[in-house]
Amino acid sequence: MTHAGPAPRTTLASGDGIGVDLSAGFRAIKESLPLTILVTVLAALAATGLLWLRDPVYKSEAVVLVATPSRNEQTADQLAVQSRAFGGVVNDDSAKRGIEESTGLEVSTAGLTPNVKVISSESAPGTLTISTRAHSPEAAKKLGDAVIEQMRSRAASVRDDSLADFEANYQAQIDQIEARQKAVLAVDPMADITEFQTRLYQLRAAADEPRLNHVAISQLSQETDSSKSAALRPILTGTVLGVLIGLITLVTLVLVKLSRTRTVNQVWLRRVDARAGVTVDATRDPEAENPGRSFPPKTDAIVAAIRRSGSNVVLITEEGTSLVDAPMPCLPSEFVRKLTQPWWSDLDLDDVELGVIVIHEGAPVTALVEKNLDVFDSLGIPVRVVVFAAKTEG
Repeated sequence: MTHAGPAPRTTLASGDGIGVDLSAGFRAIKESLPLTILVTVLAALAATGLLWLRDPVYKSEAVVLVATPSRNEQTADQLAVQSRAFGGVVNDDSAKRGIEESTGLEVSTAGLTPNVKVISSESAPGTLTISTRAHSPEAAKKLGDAVIEQMRSRAASVRDDSLADFEANYQAQIDQIEARQKAVLAVDPMADITEFQTRLYQLRAAADEPRLNHVAISQLSQETDSSKSAALRPILTGTVLGVLIGLITLVTLVLVKLSRTRTVNQVWLRRVDARAGVTVDATRDPEAENPGRSFPPKTDAIVAAIRRSGSNVVLITEEGTSLVDAPMPCLPSEFVRKLTQPWWSDLDLDDVELGVIVIHEGAPVTALVEKNLDVFDSLGIPVRVVVFAAKTEG
């Protein structure tokens, strides 16, 4: 037998198609809520309990400014570069060792959250936020102070190294003038030494000026956890984790229900329409007496053309569907079957060119439809799934 290829795809959207999507989605959410709430509560309680059993962790947060006392930085980028350079001090082995020796606390432990984090602020160039963790508020603050001290020590070391020769030269001049001043006073204790004093002041000012152009670390603020805030943290963290797990559960359940729905809805129809050899036709004929219950014009035309050629069409309908419910093309009675009937076992399919499955929106027949589609697919017969408007009660 020769079967016609699948007809061109038609649009699924209908005048009330969006309503079907929304109703299916709301129904899936409503059905998923009880289990979602249960999972959320259990997850929040479990997370809070686990966090509560752990030793309390106290945090301290200090903000420092990395800039020259003279504020001679020209741009925000210069401030940002300076601060990032000092932010890496906790990664330096010698600085880390100094912090640990002065506090008795580890900066970081392999596999665990670091006890010290230094973050450069994007909104306030030149500032660093130093976050520390420890077993007590005092220890957390002490750890933060040690990090700041290491930064200051590093800044002083850089400054002293770069100014050593410069300051040595000025100190030599100062020593020379002080010696001359001492010699004059030794001869005449009442001698006028104003000139010496002026020169010494100028030299000392000139020697100190370069220090104003070297980076210094200024602490702007520091906040440390109280016992109350640390006690509340497991509850807050557990609640957030519970809500997050609940949302993931809700989304998962809704997607599963929509993809494995028992009733005909737009989500399921799109999945059916994607199958090879299957076309979903949910179009409405606006000129028909009952657009929602009339056979779609395109499918009607295809069926009529196949019948004129002498071939047949298998028409599969829901239980209880009649010509009153949905006017259908005239076909031999043996080629009009129900979804629940094993039509493939007693029907001569040699001259069958097309299968047509007629269903209604909202009908709980998706499993039966997919079973029939599988049979059509195994026989190599293309199928059109016609979707009528939902049946009205009464």
